Amino acid sequence: MSRFLNIYTITKFNFVPTGSTSVKLVRDGTATREVNELTCPTYYMDVRIPGDYPIGLYPIKIRMASTTLNPFKMVRLDTEEEDPDIAVSVEGTENGTELDGVTLSGMNFVPAGNPWNYRKAGEPWNFWYVKQLLNKPTTTDDEGKTVEDKSDIVYRIYFDDVRGLRASGNQASDIGLFLWIKYFGDAVAVTP
Repeated sequence: MSRFLNIYTITKFNFVPTGSTSVKLVRDGTATREVNELTCPTYYMDVRIPGDYPIGLYPIKIRMASTTLNPFKMVRLDTEEEDPDIAVSVEGTENGTELDGVTLSGMNFVPAGNPWNYRKAGEPWNFWYVKQLLNKPTTTDDEGKTVEDKSDIVYRIYFDDVRGLRASGNQASDIGLFLWIKYFGDAVAVTP
């Protein structure tokens, strides 16, 4: 009997999602959606998962925190597979919070004014949208065997701009979100 163990002793990869994009407005016929009887502009963001990301560290949780954008679907660009299953998690958004066994850092809130990352002092958001990639993609080799896919995969996440659903005095002046993926580095602010 043999047993194979994969041991990882890495605290942080240098896998900041390079090849990922800022948030961009959709500029075709699907540029808006109805949300609670209000027409909301649609935005998207691309997230690239490196092909050499270790299979032993799946599943990957893509976490997004925003008060101006609601994600409603994700599409894998090379296969056009669409997945509308994006969960909600009530967990800390403050630097120093432990999420999935890693200490959160990089969160940058603005204490005054009304930009997308505005937050009153002492009132954390404590709210994430979470998309989980359960398994590393596989492919078939020349001999018909299923093997680990080593190519980079780009996922496009679509968002509704929900600023118009807030009370007029409480609408942010712009849009944005915090993106955090375990082991990929600090949380990053993603804006247009």
